Amino acid sequence: RQEFEADDWATRWILEKAPEDLRREFRSLGCATGLSWVGLVDEVRRGGTQHPHASQRLTACSGYFPSTALSPALEMATHIVKAFFNPHEKVPDSEMLRMRLIKFSIGS
Repeated sequence: RQEFEADDWATRWILEKAPEDLRREFRSLGCATGLSWVGLVDEVRRGGTQHPHASQRLTACSGYFPSTALSPALEMATHIVKAFFNPHEKVPDSEMLRMRLIKFSIGS
């Protein structure tokens, strides 16, 4: 629970003053990349009862990312989750990005 609260605070802090343009996309991608690095350590530890999986943490933070259909940050976050946490999952391209990100996170 503390990890989710800390991630929520940090994501809001990083994005709160970013204008709704490519700077916000860049900061969102930074959040996704940081949580993916956490996930690499999580994979080494094989998870645990005290720490949620990084893909779940990334999915929770993605609610603050730009929500347009053409969001580069959301697209890259989806690919990061797929590559690191669920590389064998195949999802049709027609799915909405946020739903695809959630589906990949649940599968991990």
